[in-house]
Amino acid sequence: MGRLIVLMCLISSAAFAARSITDIMYLPSKGTWASTTKYTSTTAEADVKNSPPATENTFSVISEEILYSTSNNLALSLGFDYTLSGENKTGGTYDYASGIDDVTIAARWRLKETDNSRMDIKISFSDSLGETETGTATVEGNNKAGGSSAKIAAEWGQSYGKNQSSLQIGIEKEAPTTTKNAVSGAVTSKTNSRLNYELLGTYQYGISDMNFLRANLSLKMLDDSLLAAAGSTPTEFKAPSYGLGLAYGHQLKKEGWLLSVGADYNTVDFEIAPTTEGSVNTMAYYVSLRGQF
Repeated sequence: MGRLIVLMCLISSAAFAARSITDIMYLPSKGTWASTTKYTSTTAEADVKNSPPATENTFSVISEEILYSTSNNLALSLGFDYTLSGENKTGGTYDYASGIDDVTIAARWRLKETDNSRMDIKISFSDSLGETETGTATVEGNNKAGGSSAKIAAEWGQSYGKNQSSLQIGIEKEAPTTTKNAVSGAVTSKTNSRLNYELLGTYQYGISDMNFLRANLSLKMLDDSLLAAAGSTPTEFKAPSYGLGLAYGHQLKKEGWLLSVGADYNTVDFEIAPTTEGSVNTMAYYVSLRGQF
């Protein structure tokens, strides 16, 4: 029995030692702090068929996440988004106010780990620090989500030498949201609560021990959600939503710092009454820096 316990400890220690800051399913060993800072520049374009030219939103956001591993199998994190600047050209042009928008708390729990496979459960809760506000030509609006959401997901990962892959299946519950006019405070629109389902596949190609290329595909089944705008026909967002992401990562220091640059594309369809359809296409470019201590 004693030999068996020693053998299990050696196997477990080897598995934990193999963890890397470049892992798709990143989970550092017990007692490790990690910080990820990300700058994102996003353009979202809404195109309605048989209508005037597409309208767009542009904004720049800094995201920060602080993570701590309480054990070899559990990590907790706190994150927030800070809007630096932006412009909304949908329904009247206005600028976005700078400030913290949404806060997220999350946990990653490792259920199983071997030399080349892993299985995790991820839980997160996000809340907006206030309601969404639309501005005017002279008054800034904001970039807040305007509501809260909770998500639980299961993720399976596999490694093949320097290469990795993962598959994630998740369920997200979004609470109702309210949008108000920044000047009058009047409600301009509301959305219903909805339950969404998400499938995310990721593949990482290891160029070397310090460099990698990463690609991901996502499919999000959106529960029917009506956006009831004051004095207009409700808008229905239809499933599904598709996403594609590409990234390059480089370790600046062995096991210490990771620099990544990438781009994400997403598209989702919507319908205004039975006869008018359109889509929202989002393109985001980002650079992120992760350090662990």
